[in-house]
Amino acid sequence: MEFRLKRYRISEANIQAECYHKLKLLGIRTYLEYGCENCRFDMVVLNGSKIIAIVEFKNGRAGKPINQNTRQYKKYHSFGLPVIYCKSVTEIEETIKKIQALF
Repeated sequence: MEFRLKRYRISEANIQAECYHKLKLLGIRTYLEYGCENCRFDMVVLNGSKIIAIVEFKNGRAGKPINQNTRQYKKYHSFGLPVIYCKSVTEIEETIKKIQALF
């Protein structure tokens, strides 16, 4: 069977996996698909045993603004932690820089 990519966008799972891999190589501890208070965060960034940021992956267009009127946006921001969005493969390096700045 031959693999054929039918969509022009890379899936959220692949963006998430690539970001996770690069962060792991840098020694930054993260946890994927972390469940907390009826939420499932795509990724949380850890400093010791403390969660210091939430990372949300979307397969949208790079640079496109995040809709701040969604229930998810409001709930995630209610935790009082930085919420970092990564919307495409081209934003992974920028996302990593934002995470590194937290340490």
